[in-house]
Amino acid sequence: MINYESFRTTLSFAGSCLIGTVHYNMIPALLCAFIGLVLFLHVAERILSLWDDPREPPRVWSRVPFVGHAIGLTRFGPEYFRFVGYEHDSLGSIQLSEND
Repeated sequence: MINYESFRTTLSFAGSCLIGTVHYNMIPALLCAFIGLVLFLHVAERILSLWDDPREPPRVWSRVPFVGHAIGLTRFGPEYFRFVGYEHDSLGSIQLSEND
């Protein structure tokens, strides 16, 4: 027969060790990993921009590498295009259809 009380105590102890000890000790490591990932993505995006064709319009850089524009679109919806347009006024406009 299974002794459920000892099993529950063992799980409770293991859970408290994982949540209490490992969780708080991992915060600096996770923070360093996140900062390293952001820096890596930023440098990678800058390096990849070296191969842009000079005939193309200039890039509109986001504050967060690779996902910044997706975050902006999620937060503001179609209004995000207006915000970006105000920030980069010198780039001009792009006509999407011939009928406009």
